[in-house]
Amino acid sequence: VFCAYPGFTRLRLHTRNDTTVAFVEFRDVRQATLVMNALQGCRISSSHRGGIRIEYARNRMGDITGQW
Repeated sequence: VFCAYPGFTRLRLHTRNDTTVAFVEFRDVRQATLVMNALQGCRISSSHRGGIRIEYARNRMGDITGQW
């Protein structure tokens, strides 16, 4: 879903207690805002919990360069 939008950089998923949280990074705030506005409340067919809720991160994702 997110990679179809310009500026997409990376996606990280965390699952805990049957709840999945996605952390999505874009090149800049403008691109992230456009995607957030376009996809807010979008329903994902594999989910039974309703539409997705998108918000800005409290912290930036750490640099993972060289960790793989």
